[in-house]
Amino acid sequence: HRCTCLVGFHGDAFTRGGCRSGISFKAKIGIGIASILFGLVVVGVLLCLISRRRKTFNNRRKQNLKALVPLKQYSYAEVKTITKSFAEVVGKGGFGTVYRGTLCDG
Repeated sequence: HRCTCLVGFHGDAFTRGGCRSGISFKAKIGIGIASILFGLVVVGVLLCLISRRRKTFNNRRKQNLKALVPLKQYSYAEVKTITKSFAEVVGKGGFGTVYRGTLCDG
């Protein structure tokens, strides 16, 4: 009568608990640590990709908004002329005082 351990196990098949896994405890710890580190690297790469994609999307959105609404910038002298030397105050708020003004084109 011949008793052998299953594939991947070794030891004495005749005794109770004699067949043990072929991987040592230290190897199991090493595999566990390597798996955790690999998982952390994968999560880090995914977070970087998501962050980069979000920044790209926000930049495109800002560019599209600028293309849709071209803003005219006025010099101080132009604003002074438009508001007739800041003659009429319309209101005051968190961003400063608002003056009434009329543009050259109406």
